[in-house]
Amino acid sequence: HLFALGGNAGGFAWDFAPHYGLALGTLSTAANVGGLVKAGWRLPIDFAPARSQPGVPGNGFFRPTATWGWYVFGGVTGRVVARNLFLDEPSALGEEVDRTPLVGDGQLGLAAYWGRARLSYTHVWRSREFREEIGSSKIGALSLTVNF
Repeated sequence: HLFALGGNAGGFAWDFAPHYGLALGTLSTAANVGGLVKAGWRLPIDFAPARSQPGVPGNGFFRPTATWGWYVFGGVTGRVVARNLFLDEPSALGEEVDRTPLVGDGQLGLAAYWGRARLSYTHVWRSREFREEIGSSKIGALSLTVNF
């Protein structure tokens, strides 16, 4: 994260954190940039719940700031993909696809925590990754995180 912005007024709080990244590897080579905003009652210290990658970052870590709280979150990420082995190489049938080098993800979610447990739902929309793909991808994730 480059920096984070936020505010707090009587228990209601918000924060915004931009992010960027670079992946260099055999399977994938890509650069990304985006941001995540959270708003809710008694925000915990976290980067929002973990999600499928690549996408808007998150993780399992959270530190409650009160006995209970909740928040909504949303974010976007844009990626420039230089290599995606799964799409760049011909399939076993010899078929090839025309990969899209610019890919985007958007997400919305809701999280609530009680004590050391956090329950969250995240919905992710991913733009088409190749031209022949019919529509965008949609992924939903329900997760329960418990701090020990």
